[in-house]
Amino acid sequence: MSRKTTRRQVIGLLESADRRSSSSLTQRHDIDILQLIDHFLDEETLWMGSPENQYALQHHGVKLGLEAPYLLHAILAFSSSHMYYQNWESRFKTAATYHYDRLLALYVSQLTKIDAVNIDHLLGTCNLHVMLSFFNVSVDHPEPFEDPEDHECDWNGFRALQGGSVLQSVPTLRDHLGKSVWLPALQASGQWDDGYKPIDEPIDIPADQTAYFVRCIEAVMDICDIPTSVHYSESPYFEPLRYLCDIVRGKLDNTAIGRLFAWVSKLSPTFVDMLEHMDPKCMVTMSYWFALLIRFGQWWTFATARHACRRIVVFIYKSAGHSLRALLQFPAETCGVDLDKVDLTKKAHARRIQSSNIDYRELHPEVVEWQTNGSTSEYSAESSSGSPSSFGAYT
Repeated sequence: MSRKTTRRQVIGLLESADRRSSSSLTQRHDIDILQLIDHFLDEETLWMGSPENQYALQHHGVKLGLEAPYLLHAILAFSSSHMYYQNWESRFKTAATYHYDRLLALYVSQLTKIDAVNIDHLLGTCNLHVMLSFFNVSVDHPEPFEDPEDHECDWNGFRALQGGSVLQSVPTLRDHLGKSVWLPALQASGQWDDGYKPIDEPIDIPADQTAYFVRCIEAVMDICDIPTSVHYSESPYFEPLRYLCDIVRGKLDNTAIGRLFAWVSKLSPTFVDMLEHMDPKCMVTMSYWFALLIRFGQWWTFATARHACRRIVVFIYKSAGHSLRALLQFPAETCGVDLDKVDLTKKAHARRIQSSNIDYRELHPEVVEWQTNGSTSEYSAESSSGSPSSFGAYT
């Protein structure tokens, strides 16, 4: 299909949808739909996840979108969000908001009837929706919170990041997905085969960088009482840390983005529940994931990952014991938190509490053990899913 024919069909489909929904954005002169389509198809930098994912989206996305308006709106929302990120022009934000809203309205209705007819369209939409959702956190919350422990999180949004794995888990669709245009992207990210396969090929990055990342993650495994030599453990921390270690032993550049987001899809319900309840070891593990996203992410990950990583680092440093605080150097350096300044703030806060005879547990009931001598504390968390958190509110 020629580019001219594709453009004409896109405009026709959107105008028809606009008439049905009483919307008229496509008629506005400040929103150039064709510009958004051209940008989506022609941008050559790596900006849509892994190279395999970008190839599938640019070569098959618009054609699939002409069969499913929700995917077409996802494409236009993603393209306009990227142009807004590059130019900060309000017209692109307006377009992104409109198409994102239309995407959600149409997409939700399709999730009740997943079959071989729409699975390719749904996977492409889910793919773009995950990236848009992650980016939108930084748009909605442009500045980091000064008091991370006062931040509340929409954990349903976090669970939404696992949507791709849910779609792939439908047994009757496995044969179809084995021939899908998305198969190369699923294989490259490690989402297609659930079996654990350690990285054996030579590592094409400086050995000292890899060794540093591995040592950091192994230090987290140590505090979680997981021997680095084992290949199986019932500990809920084992799988997330093992997969992180596997990722950092592979090629680390912005092509790693697919494997990093596949990591989220592999998190067990137990781990996610513990994270919702602010388990400090889960939060430290998440800080490493965010730190890797900052170092090896793309335009849609940087700001959100940085803000969330900062919130975790500050929260853990203020409330946890020495053994956990010692693990924060790598994420703190990556997200730009000066731990010396955090320590001074923490000591001043403790002195204010002591001088005013305020029980810290009354201010933050999720902290059930708090012992302070001016510089150290011991922490354990037990709170409801509505408790403050470190991650971010997804829209």
